[in-house]
Amino acid sequence: MAPVGHEVKQEIIDSQEGYATIQPKTEIRDNDESVIAMICKDRLPVTILEGAGFRELFGKLRPDVQLKPVTYYIENALPTLNDKLKEKIRIDLISASKVSLAFGTFKSHADRPEHVSLSAYWMIPEKMEPRHALFFFKTVPESSPNVLSKLIINYGIRNKTIGYISESQRIPRICWLENDSTKLPDFEGILNEVV
Repeated sequence: MAPVGHEVKQEIIDSQEGYATIQPKTEIRDNDESVIAMICKDRLPVTILEGAGFRELFGKLRPDVQLKPVTYYIENALPTLNDKLKEKIRIDLISASKVSLAFGTFKSHADRPEHVSLSAYWMIPEKMEPRHALFFFKTVPESSPNVLSKLIINYGIRNKTIGYISESQRIPRICWLENDSTKLPDFEGILNEVV
């Protein structure tokens, strides 16, 4: 681990040129990660870190810890926390025997692009604890079947999918899922069966 305030060197392969370059990667301290986690958990604006009152309170509670600029938390601490969350979800999904998927769409105004989301639902067998995660939220042009398929493959859930729900006209048939019968009926379909 690097000393506080020092950078860790990370080798990056430049895909266009084909040679390795060394890029600095900032080491994230536990305190910094805790600050950004608090902001995320409580759904606070990151600008709270710029507030004089918050900085004064934090200084009294933890005089040994110096808050960094907001850009540091956005550009360094948040991506690190995001990577840790993704890895935790991936590990959870490895132990899951079955996974259900839900595709959704959202369009706030007629002049704005439509968005597609993908959520996964699974159970932690040892604890009988249900879990879910939002995997994907992009505009429609960015959400091609190939992008969604790669995401599902990267999380190792392609062969574990037991069903999916999609009410979007843009996702009428998920051809890359193994079995088309896994498509669950939408709300209107269930309502038609009941009434």
